Amino acid sequence: MAERFPPFVLRVLRVSLFTVLALSLQLRADRPDPALSLPDANFALLRELLDKALAQSPQMMQRSIALSRAEGDRIAGDSRLLPTVYASGRLSYDNISLSGSRSTNGTGAYYSLGINQPLYHWGEYSAEREIGRLSERIAQKAYGEAYRDLAANVRAQFLRLIIIKRSLALRAHEVASRERSLREQSARLEAGVGSKSEQGIAQILFDESSHNLERERFEYEQSRQALARLCGIGSLGDEQVPAELPAPVLAANQALELVSFFDQTEGFKALPSVVSTQHSLRQSELRYHIASVRLLPKVDFNASTSLDNQTFLSNTSLSQDATRRHTVGLVANWTLFDGLATRASKRQALADKRDAELRLQNILQGLDDQKRASVRRFELAVRGQRLAEERRERQRAAYNEARENASQGRISPNVVDEFMTGMLTTEVQVLTARTEVYSRWNDLVSLLWLDPALQRLPAHYLNHGN
Repeated sequence: MAERFPPFVLRVLRVSLFTVLALSLQLRADRPDPALSLPDANFALLRELLDKALAQSPQMMQRSIALSRAEGDRIAGDSRLLPTVYASGRLSYDNISLSGSRSTNGTGAYYSLGINQPLYHWGEYSAEREIGRLSERIAQKAYGEAYRDLAANVRAQFLRLIIIKRSLALRAHEVASRERSLREQSARLEAGVGSKSEQGIAQILFDESSHNLERERFEYEQSRQALARLCGIGSLGDEQVPAELPAPVLAANQALELVSFFDQTEGFKALPSVVSTQHSLRQSELRYHIASVRLLPKVDFNASTSLDNQTFLSNTSLSQDATRRHTVGLVANWTLFDGLATRASKRQALADKRDAELRLQNILQGLDDQKRASVRRFELAVRGQRLAEERRERQRAAYNEARENASQGRISPNVVDEFMTGMLTTEVQVLTARTEVYSRWNDLVSLLWLDPALQRLPAHYLNHGN
């Protein structure tokens, strides 16, 4: 290349290449990655469940049926512009008898073949075709919205399973602690140094703890089964449910940066709710046009060919006639009065248009409020998680101190059990706080339609309106 280009050209090429790379890296850096703060990044099982939910969950199967129905509407709209080919045939036997004469027998064969092609209907059929295509696109948007909501539901139930599983460990510790306390009170009562009331209270506390443990085990099993049904799989084993929930990866002002990216790229134009409403608005305009031309004359092209072959037989004669007919021409149809049906259709189309305009206005006006509320909820959840983490560390330090004091005989083991219960409680609270952060982040990325799970959908389901 050094022999082919002068040195100054090479310098210009190097500078240009560096500039392009710098700009591309800057654009990539400006785009936040919402996947880092979602639980999908930490659990391969959750990613697998999201894949299976898209493919075989009952909700998505129902949406697939709606897609097939919308595809049928689109095909029906396209068919209005295509020619209609028709054919008919007849094979008959006739017996003719006149008064005062002999009867005559006849046989005949008849067939007809024709074609009809709409020529000029004032754009009525073209409008019906576009309405069908818009209906299919609306169904695709609804399919995307259904999977977005399903992904959020799968994440929420998956995180809830982790919390319940960790809470079961707390309940099991409480039962063991209450059982030890009951044995001690029973031994004191037998030794004559305790009271029946103390022993009765210990018994009630043990029974309540056992009941709570049994109830949460039942809820845990039901939740696992519910998640399995939601994803369209047979079952979800206890060994598959994680016992820990890593803290979400957080960056400074990540919620504001995500909203800023959404605003700068005018992401609202690609929101399925916005695009679907715009499609509905367009459909109402097309229906108004169809109603406007309903009472105008329509012109079609028609061509046909037919054969009518008749044979008559009597005692004295035999005759056979064959009639062939070929027709090519234009056919005009004009509806002069339809009982005010056109006026009713126009009014309905105008009402649908106004309704779509109001819905679109409400969506765009409410979007800013929803963005601010989602950002604020996420920030509060992050703060709550930090407080829960600090509380757990303090409770853990208090538990270690209690163990040290118990080993030196300064406090009883029962006090250590209380500190242990408090530490387990704070661990459950930490998991709950982390779940809240994950959930609020999921709400934000779902609101802005930046959920990475949506990449599992066909690209054309979400790119209308971009």
